[in-house]
Order: sequence, then C-alpha cells, then structure tokens
Amino acid sequence: MAEREIFANSTIKDELDLKRCMTQIEFGYVDIDENVHYEIDQDFRDNYALQAPRTLMKSFVGTCFDEVELIRKFFNEKNIYAETYFILSKGAGTVQNHAFVVFQQDDMWGWFENYWKEYEGIHYYISKERLLKDVYNKFVAECGRVSVVSLYQYDKPEYGINYNEFIEHCMEGKLEFSNKKEREQERPRVASIFMAKDINGDN
Repeated sequence: MAEREIFANSTIKDELDLKRCMTQIEFGYVDIDENVHYEIDQDFRDNYALQAPRTLMKSFVGTCFDEVELIRKFFNEKNIYAETYFILSKGAGTVQNHAFVVFQQDDMWGWFENYWKEYEGIHYYISKERLLKDVYNKFVAECGRVSVVSLYQYDKPEYGINYNEFIEHCMEGKLEFSNKKEREQERPRVASIFMAKDINGDN
C-alpha cells in the first residue's frame, strides 16, 4: 500500500522551507514504546525505533536516521531525485556514524544537512562525486586518522527497526568509499616506530 502524502497541502514547498521547518527538531529519539528521550542514553541501542516521517513531524525529536526518512519522503513527493548515505567510523574503541541525503537539482547536487550542526544547511556541488568526497573527508577529519571510515549508499529501511537493524541495513548497501586498506597499510609502520623507540629506550 502506498504511503500517504505529507506535503501535498503543506506550506513546505521547497527544500529551503523544509530546512527551516526541521530546525525545530530536537536532539533525541523515540523508543519502541513511543516514549521520548532527549539524550542518547544507555538504552538507545535496544529501545530505539526508526520513526516514520509522519511520526517525526508530530514528535519533533529524532536522530539523523529519522531526519533522513523525512527528507527522503519530501523529495519523493516532489519528484526530486535523491539518494541516502550512511557513514561509519570505527577506531580507538569508539564508533561514530551519520546519515544524510543528497539530491539532484538541475546540473547541481545538494547535500541536505540538518543534524550535523557544524555543517548545517544545504550545500551545492557541481558533481555527486565531489559532494560525497567532501562529506567523507569532513567526517574523517572529525573522527581522526586512526579511524576506519566507510561510506555506504542505502535504500529506504523499514520504519520501526531498532538501532542494530538499521546499521545492518545500511551496511548491506553499496560501499562508496573506505580507508580500511590505507589504515591497514599504516599499522605496521606505526608498530615498527613504537618498537624502535622501546629498543632505543632499553639501550
């Protein structure tokens, strides 16, 4: 069954209207019992439930995962071509991730960003490749050079899935970029340097 339209009779007419509306969305998540949390707490991984766009428009609390589905819904209703991406960093005992939307407008590609506050806004590029590489490089810089960072294109997930199911869904998508091989090549050289320092110290 087709999803009901959200924006047909809305005052949100274009991506700038949507961006202005989304500034009202607060940081947090809605759990499987529809309780609202205003921080990512210890229960997040087990209790998070991906919100449908209509639900997010009522709660106005969500993660970047939730926001992406609202943006996807908007562009779909406006017949604007869009793609969704998930970027994942693993390193030094930490895991960071982010989801975002890119869309095509005439001969330009736009990066629609509401959640990552440092880069909040709509950013335009002359090609999708430049856009993706720029977002990827910004995320690598944010996470540090010790991290393995991978970028996936993913399709629309099922609403209501939990955190682990969402991550699994995204990682089943198309891998666009990864610095895994680069990091693996760097590790032996780093180990050799530390070994040399230890040996010199013993002397």
